[in-house]
Amino acid sequence: MAARCRPMKAAPPPPRDGAPALLLWGDSHTDALAVMVEAITRNRGAVMRIRYLPECPPLPGFAITLAGIQFPRGSGLDGGCEKFNADVLAEALRLRRSGLTAVVMEAHWPAYVKTPEALRAATVALNKAIVQLTRAGLRVVLIEPKPDQRHEVPACLARRPEAQCGRPRAEVEADRRAARDMIAQAGKVPGVQLLDPLPALCTRDFCPGVLEGDVLYSDSHHLTVAGAMRLRPLLAQALQTAVPVRHAP
Repeated sequence: MAARCRPMKAAPPPPRDGAPALLLWGDSHTDALAVMVEAITRNRGAVMRIRYLPECPPLPGFAITLAGIQFPRGSGLDGGCEKFNADVLAEALRLRRSGLTAVVMEAHWPAYVKTPEALRAATVALNKAIVQLTRAGLRVVLIEPKPDQRHEVPACLARRPEAQCGRPRAEVEADRRAARDMIAQAGKVPGVQLLDPLPALCTRDFCPGVLEGDVLYSDSHHLTVAGAMRLRPLLAQALQTAVPVRHAP
């Protein structure tokens, strides 16, 4: 098949003072990573911007009511999620012109794709967003699903041995399979990197609530700062070229 020529993308403009190089976008799981991501960007002399809304995955056009989420409860309304995501996507494309180079997308992904209908809709929404971001020249890092524990870990640790406050890795892998497959499909787009958190949060066979003395979760699925910091080497490597060093920290 003959190759088709495409116009070369312009290099990103030099950043304006205080303009973000990285946008962290997602639900409340994003907020749990903020300290860790900010440490990476600061170390590279760059600025991070965070946009998150609880129970609102970074899926423009996706109706969270498909996942059974409503604000107020029982209202059939989405609490502004769809508008929020449209605003964030537009902001990312606008910030590209002032030096934004990367978008990190994170969410409690399995919570939104529990039915075939929700999975189909979420897949379409994610793929569309990825295409828009990468066509603008932005690099995207998708953080794959983290473990969901059976119990709220701090409460479990107050009552049970540590070994009872985690889950077998095989169970975790099974629970996240549909969401991970959705993300893997989006990850085939050039300019997208996937980050699997399990190597940092699990052993070969077990995903504990406590690892090497660090309590990893603030409830059953949100990471503590210590838990998030375990992802720092993986994310720093993923952002090595996506967020250029701007000046000495």
